[in-house]
Amino acid sequence: MSLIVAAGVIVLILIVWVGRTRSARKNWLSEINLPGTWELNDNAQNTLEFIGSQSSGNYLATFNNQLESGRWLISGSDLVMIAKDDVEKRYELRLFELGKIGINGPDRDRHIYNKQATNVIPMQPTA
Repeated sequence: MSLIVAAGVIVLILIVWVGRTRSARKNWLSEINLPGTWELNDNAQNTLEFIGSQSSGNYLATFNNQLESGRWLISGSDLVMIAKDDVEKRYELRLFELGKIGINGPDRDRHIYNKQATNVIPMQPTA
């Protein structure tokens, strides 16, 4: 009987842990708010534009006067960018503060991007 109770407690702890992990991931994604246009710190000619949901979509990158496009997605805490030629690149993605992220990986070694301001203000539902 005690084995059944112990197994039930373990399952309950696992369910709570998974729920909190999902909630934390959802909050992290909403804080990053990746869709939009991001400029490389102090260089408006190098940009990343993410189109889609909070966790996946299409991208358009301008870097050193070269244009690249493809698909992007968030995998764990990594940003995965898949170019049109199916070359996949994985980047470490860090949130420094709202509107400021760090991307570290192939061709983007410790780059810091700032989100371009828009004139659209997201509306929050009232409680």
